[in-house]
Amino acid sequence: MKRNKNQQSSLNGEDKKMYVPPKLSLENEHIELTKTLTVHLENKVKEVHNNIRHITQLTMTWFAFFVTTNFLSLGWFAKVPSSKSEKFNSQINPRMICIVAGVFIIQNFLGIIGVVMVRKTVIAKTLQASIYENWLLSTYKSYFDQENNKPQMNALEYPGVPITLYDRILILLGVVVIFLVVAWMLVLIWT
Repeated sequence: MKRNKNQQSSLNGEDKKMYVPPKLSLENEHIELTKTLTVHLENKVKEVHNNIRHITQLTMTWFAFFVTTNFLSLGWFAKVPSSKSEKFNSQINPRMICIVAGVFIIQNFLGIIGVVMVRKTVIAKTLQASIYENWLLSTYKSYFDQENNKPQMNALEYPGVPITLYDRILILLGVVVIFLVVAWMLVLIWT
């Protein structure tokens, strides 16, 4: 079935008349973009908060094991034999005590360095989270201003990272490890 030129042009003309492009509304696009950006920023804030919590939990787990090992070893060296069966404790070679104390001193210095590095990481992650939170708040503000200050979206679900709490915890961990270094140095001096 062949069509002549008049039929084809009329069909093309009808097709052009039938197609009506949708009206684009800049306001709707801005609102959709704002919602998308808000969801993305909320996810970024959640991710950074989870990273900070995870780093802090791992540090606390390491610290609990590390300090327990230090105190058990210190207690073993400080133990006074209570019976004849425990005389081996008093017969420990002083050189061995110096070697063990030296190893623990080195490990504790490395622990101090580790706590300082974790603290720097947590502070950097906190700054990253605050940047995302500021962007998120400015996105909310632009949305509220556009809608005549009528909030239609939820406020921030996740408030700022409790940096002062994490910072104080990490400082206390460092102080405890410094005291462990001093305790091991005293073991070295007294042997």
